[in-house]
Amino acid sequence: MTSIPSVVPHGKFFLRGTQKFFLKAVRLEGPIIVSDFDRKLRVLARLEELRRDHATALVLSEEQAEATLELAALGGLYVLVELAVDPAQLWTRRGLRGTEAWIEAAVRSLGGRAGLLGFIIDCPLGQDELRAHGLKPAREALRRLVRVVRAAGFAAGIHHRIGTRALALEDEDFIYSDATGLSPAELRDYLAAMHNVADARPVIIEFRASGAGGDELVSTAFGMGAAGVVAPDFAAPTPLNAPGPVPIEPPTPRLPLAMNGDRQPAPDGFIARATVAMLAYTGPMARTFARYRARFAIAAAMGVGTPPRQRPQLDLRRRAVMLTHWNERYTTRETILAKLTRLFNRLRYPVSIASGWRDYDLEVRPDLWTRIEIRTADEEHGGTRLLNRVAARVRLSVAAWAAMLAGIASTAACAMLGKPAAVIVATALTAAGILCLLAELFEARRLAYRAVEACAREADLTPLGAPVRPLRGLSRPGAEARHTQAPRLLAD
Repeated sequence: MTSIPSVVPHGKFFLRGTQKFFLKAVRLEGPIIVSDFDRKLRVLARLEELRRDHATALVLSEEQAEATLELAALGGLYVLVELAVDPAQLWTRRGLRGTEAWIEAAVRSLGGRAGLLGFIIDCPLGQDELRAHGLKPAREALRRLVRVVRAAGFAAGIHHRIGTRALALEDEDFIYSDATGLSPAELRDYLAAMHNVADARPVIIEFRASGAGGDELVSTAFGMGAAGVVAPDFAAPTPLNAPGPVPIEPPTPRLPLAMNGDRQPAPDGFIARATVAMLAYTGPMARTFARYRARFAIAAAMGVGTPPRQRPQLDLRRRAVMLTHWNERYTTRETILAKLTRLFNRLRYPVSIASGWRDYDLEVRPDLWTRIEIRTADEEHGGTRLLNRVAARVRLSVAAWAAMLAGIASTAACAMLGKPAAVIVATALTAAGILCLLAELFEARRLAYRAVEACAREADLTPLGAPVRPLRGLSRPGAEARHTQAPRLLAD
């Protein structure tokens, strides 16, 4: 059996021995048949051609890997095996157990061969399935599948899509994502977000479609710190399972030039060397700034990407935010509450549905110090027309009150003991803590406001408050007048 050095994830990159290893992989399509010696020679010729084009790895399905793993090692290429999982199997216990057993058998069958980098679990979950079954059950099911692979001692990752990157798990050894359809500018922002998700793990980006901008996309991915890039096989059509003699000259390779290491030597001069030195020095800083910009943008939006459409009514005495919406499809408050529950669950904020003895409908716990109490009410205006009112009250938690009272008590104790220096320190610390709690209250109120507006937009409700920016018109004449004259049901 052919032996090549092993490659393992290490920090943001892969290591082969003690050297950094860049994954420049090619996805082979279609079945690969190696039933006789001539066909094995054809496959080996194609793999050696990819190796000459400076490809370092292949992405293969389970069936392809069974036929090609040893030939790939003979050609000096590493292999990532993709295991295709039917999303419908995740939602039943029987289906999930059967999938675990199948993955365990596949890992046992393919494991131990030279050149095997790890396994990718490809489960193409859509937005509709996540809305129907929930994000948490999907993450738990995928976590079980990843742990089956890792229990056998192999690296494991999930094939993520652009719209479902929230399924990324801390159990993955590397983050593998499809970025097909993104422009170079969009790819920079997407990679910055994926680096935030990956933290200290390698990021691998795949481009399924070919095009004139493939070189720029690959260069952008490596420039933004990706540990690997996967491209489709651009070679001239030569089926690996086609009958016939082995070609004397392999077809002309068509891999993206950015994955090909051949380049003209740089001009030997002071300006050229200074430019290379400047790019080498500023490149990591530019990537770091891009990551922090993405983090600040996510934090500024409170995790809610939909912009608000109306200004809230503020009740400072009750620390409440009140919003009013109109609809003519009989969309009740239960719809708004269901959408709010799903949104806060997606943001990983605990939500509890209040019992009938409480004066609110939902309680959200965004952090240790604050609580958001959401109340709703409907006004019927005949037929299917409804006026939806939502009030979000923000209050301090028991832990916040305990910390504040402890600071006040310690300040009083120091004053009674006659220690002025300790009184000054305790007063300063207590005042700083109170300011921090006020800031947390402000952020929680802002989160509630953006969340209600996002859910109202998703439910196609018409805002009746003062617009954030000028609107062309409301869906119903006289809505603003009715809103100003409507009684404040939730203010009491």
